[in-house]
Amino acid sequence: MGVDQCAVSVLATVVSRPAADRVILDAGSKALAAERQSPRTDGFGLVLGHPELLVERLYEEQAIVVTTDACDLSVGDRVQVVPNHSCATVNLHEELLVVEDGTVVDVWPVDARGWRARPAVETRIGAGS
Repeated sequence: MGVDQCAVSVLATVVSRPAADRVILDAGSKALAAERQSPRTDGFGLVLGHPELLVERLYEEQAIVVTTDACDLSVGDRVQVVPNHSCATVNLHEELLVVEDGTVVDVWPVDARGWRARPAVETRIGAGS
């Protein structure tokens, strides 16, 4: 299966180009699962259309992307990042946008994510007293 057949990607914006070999995206560990597929896996996802890029590090709000080749991305450009682990990535989001041919055609809520509020429960543990 090729990367073009992956169903989940995260849309990220280039927020900085601090050096010719670095790109900073606004999609960190709060948007992409911070997992590697194996100890030998390079990076935290693939940037579609940019095989020269490696998502090297994740901070909470930013991804540090590096390259050894020329990269034509500028601040404000948007890219799609296919995460290493889509299940964990989906769990980080409230909803998914369903896109066909570049157009959002539906919005799917992610109902089975996170913790849910519980109704008030008895706070005393144990019997007696």
